[in-house]
Amino acid sequence: MSRGRRDDQLAASCRKILQEAPVTLTFVARDPDSEPSGSPTLYRTDRQSWVVQGWAVTDPAALAAMSIPDGETCVEIPDRLIPLFRQHR
Repeated sequence: MSRGRRDDQLAASCRKILQEAPVTLTFVARDPDSEPSGSPTLYRTDRQSWVVQGWAVTDPAALAAMSIPDGETCVEIPDRLIPLFRQHR
């Protein structure tokens, strides 16, 4: 499956979750070193949580090492975005 298709599926999943539980997103930061789209992206919600757009984790060994329940997914973001969480609390 192509990265673009995975991104589309992840975006659709995020939209479905957000439709089920209304939330207001505030843009925090986009990875300036990721071209051309600037993804991963961080958003802060109005319910004291974060929404993270990142690269879909598809590695079978990594997925097997996690216990991901229905309705959840995982994404990968670079270390350089972590300080941005602290700056926008």
